[in-house]
Amino acid sequence: MNVLVGLMMVAATVPDAPMIAWIVSGISAVLVLASAFSRTAATGAIVVAIVALALSNPPLLLAAIAGLSAVLFLLLSFGRAGLVSLTGALLFTGVAMLVSLAPVELPWVPVVAPVVVVALFAVAVWPYASVTTTSARAGASSRSGTVTATSNWLPSRQIRQRNDSPG
Repeated sequence: MNVLVGLMMVAATVPDAPMIAWIVSGISAVLVLASAFSRTAATGAIVVAIVALALSNPPLLLAAIAGLSAVLFLLLSFGRAGLVSLTGALLFTGVAMLVSLAPVELPWVPVVAPVVVVALFAVAVWPYASVTTTSARAGASSRSGTVTATSNWLPSRQIRQRNDSPG
């Protein structure tokens, strides 16, 4: 099933495309077929399909179909497809299409849009993000310990410090 969705993603990148986009789409199709054996190939297929989209400059509907197919392809390839994720993908695709159809001509939007997207992504994954790092710390004497930091991308979180060696 995921290979069919991946091929639909590739097919959405090729109508009215120049020859170089067809070649790049062919590479993406080979990676989609290889994704049946390797999850890494699925990620590579998506990246190459994005390059094909950039080279072909497709209409809005085809770009939306390619993007939605890419999301579904990854969800199916990694076994994470559920009702919530599929509904979210459909809603975000619809919102993106509506926003791109709006006839707003503000010259600062291309500058601000990437920052807003990254900020929205950070807010969306914030409840799920927890970074734990352990690194060795050497003092002026022969004492050494480990520092464990846990944060959710917010500077207000406490950093716990633990010494493994006696005082």
